[in-house]
Amino acid sequence: SASSDALEDALVARVGFEAQAGDFAAVADAAGYEAFVAVGESQSTAAALWAGVRQAEERRDAELGADEAADEAADASGRLRGLVLTLVPSMGAERAERYDEMRERIANTFGDAANATDPRTRADFEDCSVGYGCVPFAKYLAAKKSDLPSLETLRDLKPWFPPTIVLADYADEPAHPVENGRLVAEALGARFGVVDTREEREARWPGEVATFIRGVYATETQNEQKEGDDARVGSRATKSFEAPRGGSRGTPTVSYTHLT
Repeated sequence: SASSDALEDALVARVGFEAQAGDFAAVADAAGYEAFVAVGESQSTAAALWAGVRQAEERRDAELGADEAADEAADASGRLRGLVLTLVPSMGAERAERYDEMRERIANTFGDAANATDPRTRADFEDCSVGYGCVPFAKYLAAKKSDLPSLETLRDLKPWFPPTIVLADYADEPAHPVENGRLVAEALGARFGVVDTREEREARWPGEVATFIRGVYATETQNEQKEGDDARVGSRATKSFEAPRGGSRGTPTVSYTHLT
């Protein structure tokens, strides 16, 4: 119905993938960091991609448009220094098809999305199917209707995207198709890694992620040295990688996981 469509669109606008793109910077702000590497898994990988798109668009507009406002926005958003994208979820037509199937189940069970998400009658209704815990069904519905940036968009923004690594696991198919990870990596010119089992993932991925983040930090450090004559840039870059008091120095990482 029209009312259900409007409700679903409102949920996506509020808590969908694109709406969550600013969460990484919000966590960094709360932790006292000016720059960070965003680490995503499944749905937070989608949110991280949207964060990368926002920053890349602003950098592109500043570079090509020479617009003062765009330049200020790009300078402010350049704090996202890298992306670690694990378990890229379904996307595009495949995701839309799965959402239509879920919508049919909602109709059969509740009548429409309004009934399924009404806190007066479904306050205790949560999705607990994935193993990470439970989330309110309204947020689950918004995530299922959300989509990732298109591959065309990623290819177009590739020159302005931060360094990226994409990691996939055959054990997590079909919810997280390995081919989707490969396609995202190809679109961004990113490094791609794949494992066959969750045991292999646990053994390999922590080291691969750490190596990637060290590489981002090393690149930033080299840039600081090259720009050493520019006191303003040098000062800002040094501050970006200064951990809060009591922490360790290095590129801060904002990492969190959403349910699939």
